[in-house]
Amino acid sequence: MPTRLFAPRRALAVLAVAAALTACGIDQASDPTVTTGPCQVTDGPVAVAVASRANTPAAEPLPAGVVGVLDQVVRRVGQDGTGPEISLIAVDGAPFVVGGQAFQPSSHNDSALAREREAYLTEIGRGVAEAKARTGEADILRGLDVAARQARAQGAGTVVLVDSGLQTVAPLDFREPGLLQADPTELAEFLRTSGSLPDLSGLTVLLYGIGDTAAPQEPLGTAARSRLVEQWSAIVAAGGATCSYVDQTPRTGAAPSGSPAVSIVDIDPPVTLDMSGSQPIKLTDGGEVGFVTGKSDFRDPDGAAKVLRPLAGWLAADPARGLHLTGTTARSGTDDYQLDLSRQRAERVRRTLADLGADPSRVVAVGVGSRFPQYVHDAGPDSELLPGPAAENRSVIIELQGA
Repeated sequence: MPTRLFAPRRALAVLAVAAALTACGIDQASDPTVTTGPCQVTDGPVAVAVASRANTPAAEPLPAGVVGVLDQVVRRVGQDGTGPEISLIAVDGAPFVVGGQAFQPSSHNDSALAREREAYLTEIGRGVAEAKARTGEADILRGLDVAARQARAQGAGTVVLVDSGLQTVAPLDFREPGLLQADPTELAEFLRTSGSLPDLSGLTVLLYGIGDTAAPQEPLGTAARSRLVEQWSAIVAAGGATCSYVDQTPRTGAAPSGSPAVSIVDIDPPVTLDMSGSQPIKLTDGGEVGFVTGKSDFRDPDGAAKVLRPLAGWLAADPARGLHLTGTTARSGTDDYQLDLSRQRAERVRRTLADLGADPSRVVAVGVGSRFPQYVHDAGPDSELLPGPAAENRSVIIELQGA
């Protein structure tokens, strides 16, 4: 039988991974179905970075997809063989390695080998139960970096991250206004230029639970979750991963009790249009009415239409009513580029309102680029674009006339 993989610091109820396999409908007598998109789990080391901290669902039980990956890796090891090291990393404010060991069975028949596999997977379960946060906050970038070094220790391997993705420390502090709406490519480039990208070169990276939170952290809406997935996908790609996959099976459950505090990330509520006319309506680029990077095409045309439909109805209800649309941008590119892009985006909203039944003659669309009173400074000390403020500056502002 293999030696202990992870030694508990105190007596704990065992999380039997074999039982988790059965609960998830995976029969250990046959190969489990493992969904990893375009990625293949390599024969190299596997580093599993898990968040078991405040504001995110507890790491145990592991997602079925992760259990399937681990079972697949262990199943490859035959009698008298030696598998790659599987290590476990706890992701908190100062991520740390819980432990790790290769599967090296000594059995000489299939039934005994199956028991050794079960015992080994059970030890990983014990380790997951021990991967509780020690330090407050969440440093996921560092967790990925630690996992990458573990996964590269014996050749290019696989990194598995089980985490909400809501980092709360610099340089990726999602408490910063606008950062959850930031353009994924710009965000990854900002991390690269600041030397903060984890080195994932040559590794397969599998992400689970991105955008899934636990009380008291407010849940993310559909648009915010999609944006966060795009951001982490861009970060992983910029880090040099050979292949990456995001499993979007929801993770639910309460956060582990007794964990150090993690700051709350404010989540923008879904767009609601106030038709009173008392205040301009700001449609931010990170919301449902958001645009493809550098273009005037909606990322989600159906979602944009759903948001704008009540506005078209409001306009159609009274011929005395009108709308003034002002497109704004970040201070990136030439002034002419900013003016043209912001005008095109305001015009896109105008055409969508017309498609929804509004009279286009009563809708004025203009672009002002980054020259507007509410502009937020979006350049860093070396003139680099700051993703959070840049996202705040990209919008279409709607003023209701005749309300």
